[in-house]
Amino acid sequence: DDVVRGDIQLAKDLGLNMLRCHIKINDPRYYYWADKLGLLIMYDMPSPDMDTPKMRRVFEDALRRAVARDFNSPSIFAWVLFNETWGLTNHDTLEGQRWVQQMVHLARALDPTRLVEDNSPCRYDHVETDINSWHFYINDYREVRRHVQRVVDETYPGSSFNYVGGEFVQTSAPLMNSEYGGIAARMGDQDISWCFKYQTTELRRHDKICGYVYTELDDIEWEHNGFVNYDRSAKEFGYAEFVPDMSVADLNAADFVGLDAPPCQTLSPGARFQAPLFVSHWGPEMGASTVRWQVDFVDRFGHKRTVTSGETPVSPARFHVTEAGNLSVELPDENGLATVALWLVDGEGRVRCRNYVNVEVHGEPSPVTEATPASWAVRFRPGDFVASSWDHPWVHPTREKFSAPGAGWVEYAASLPPGVEPASLQSLSLRFEAGARAGHAKIDWPSVIQGFNYPQTEVDRKTPTDVRVSVNGVVIGQVHLPDDPADARGVLSHHNRIEPGSYGYLVDLAAEPAALAAIRDRLAAGAPLR
Repeated sequence: DDVVRGDIQLAKDLGLNMLRCHIKINDPRYYYWADKLGLLIMYDMPSPDMDTPKMRRVFEDALRRAVARDFNSPSIFAWVLFNETWGLTNHDTLEGQRWVQQMVHLARALDPTRLVEDNSPCRYDHVETDINSWHFYINDYREVRRHVQRVVDETYPGSSFNYVGGEFVQTSAPLMNSEYGGIAARMGDQDISWCFKYQTTELRRHDKICGYVYTELDDIEWEHNGFVNYDRSAKEFGYAEFVPDMSVADLNAADFVGLDAPPCQTLSPGARFQAPLFVSHWGPEMGASTVRWQVDFVDRFGHKRTVTSGETPVSPARFHVTEAGNLSVELPDENGLATVALWLVDGEGRVRCRNYVNVEVHGEPSPVTEATPASWAVRFRPGDFVASSWDHPWVHPTREKFSAPGAGWVEYAASLPPGVEPASLQSLSLRFEAGARAGHAKIDWPSVIQGFNYPQTEVDRKTPTDVRVSVNGVVIGQVHLPDDPADARGVLSHHNRIEPGSYGYLVDLAAEPAALAAIRDRLAAGAPLR
């Protein structure tokens, strides 16, 4: 009972107001706790295996008994009869379609107080329904945007889209997504924080869409797309790195603020970022409100600063999407990563929700050797190593990432800047990004590996490592890397598709005076900088 209650409370803590429990007549305590804690339920009937006379008798009997048993649970707002046309092997015939229609009429007769959905479809094949829902699993922003726009454009009374056609076409049934996600079955164990944010933003952007069902609440054996792990342990999403206190609940909130923009795009230094602002208002009245915005920037050295900020007044229409004008800001004239952060603040000064998008500001590559006001910067790419103890380390084709499992070492070579002599070195520091390499150690089911696997960061499960750094054989420091993380903080790995979601920690090491003196001596003796 505590486990059942825990799942209902978990959903509420994540900002959800409804669950669709997939193809299952649940234990009565499930509906009890949904009633008690205040969470709406879409009630799925179990899916059959094939359409036969016996199946039809069994299904009808189960429907009658399920409605009779659970009719009095106020949390239930809809009966969903079939899922993805499973078992409806005659659904391509008029007779098969009319039988589904008969079951819709039966469900309405058994319970005239609730909505009835004929089939929660992935094949665009409704017959007659009170909810016009559809499914999609797409892991690409532009494809998601095109897909959602197409569904919206083709939804209107009389349209045959998402219906079997013929005598069965759209009515005024509300449009709702009843399954979506970026990581589908058997795609592997990956970060969901990135795709969940932009997919949900796309769904909330459209007035016609009245709701959504993210897949899913927790990981299962063959789908690793949950808000939490299989055992309900927490995952890290990383949103608060960009907007303080932001969590999954901000994206699932009744009120929503967003930009009609990619989760990340590349613009030139000094370019202007422009995107339409919008507010989706389904919560309590908020009156005259404000969208607060702020642009933060991390430069090529890892230094963070706020570039600009402002406010945009908005009076959101309830149960609608309200456009709030265009947000237009000039980006810094240098390479780096910008974040456009948003807060929706109501008339009482309360923050209703948060959101953000990132912008990769990139023009010419940063030079190998760069003079700064107080020092020189000398760069090398992680993949440009000169020696390694690993026989076959993994190096991305761009040379921007090096990784290898287990213990070992890697060595790089660099040159002092022109005109800089070893004796003139007054300080030496290294700044780089590094993380542990967990490999398959973080995979929940290592015996059943499918698709691409780079598990999302977890709150209580870490895979740390220690790295010792030396220059010309002189140890200048050791750092503890707490994990091999992958979540929304891995902006550039997602954007550039380099083991999406992965990132490291910013490491700063400076040579102590004695170590610096030893390095100077070795360089003066003709040793290369390694």
